[in-house]
Amino acid sequence: MFGGLCFMVNGKMCMTVGDHRLMCRIDPERRAELIAQGATPVIMGGREYKGYLHVGEELIGTSEQLVYWMDLALAFNRSLA
Repeated sequence: MFGGLCFMVNGKMCMTVGDHRLMCRIDPERRAELIAQGATPVIMGGREYKGYLHVGEELIGTSEQLVYWMDLALAFNRSLA
């Protein structure tokens, strides 16, 4: 469905890993800020998913960058509990 490996945390989708990008479930309130950093909206079936962003490989090239996006997804996941 997402074209990659999905990571579930606390029974909720947290992020997926696919070819050349991640899909992160994020706080929709931070969406504009994160798009300004280079992430792109997730659109599937003509519908935009406001709580999800694609994060391209150029934004996860270092361990620090990868951890940044993982932390965002995990923090939002914790807020859903």
